[in-house]
Amino acid sequence: MSPAAARSLFALYVVLSALCPLLPASKPLQPRNVKLTKVDKGLQVTWDPPNQLDGRPVERYSIGYGKSMRTLRFITVDRDQRSEILEDVEPGVLHFLKMSAENEDGLSKPVYRAEIPGALLLWPPLL
Repeated sequence: MSPAAARSLFALYVVLSALCPLLPASKPLQPRNVKLTKVDKGLQVTWDPPNQLDGRPVERYSIGYGKSMRTLRFITVDRDQRSEILEDVEPGVLHFLKMSAENEDGLSKPVYRAEIPGALLLWPPLL
């Protein structure tokens, strides 16, 4: 094949790839603005969907939480949800959160947070 024909074939491939991607959709991007805050009932997780979906739709969110990263309990929530209350947490104990967006191709990169539910801050501190 001549160099000119190879360049033409490559240019055609680039144009067709842009118009009709042959590669399957990939894992979604991670959720944005993930916040873990104390509420009366435990901890509330709030988030925004990924900024760009571009062929990577979110089907659900995976939320793992617990007193250590090794003992996380995982729940899944619907893609239309933007918050979840985690009620089964121990007051005054540091809890960790690991959250990802999910689709049929897998999980996004996780977002990590930590918070102490129901902790009382004393000032001045008792010695």
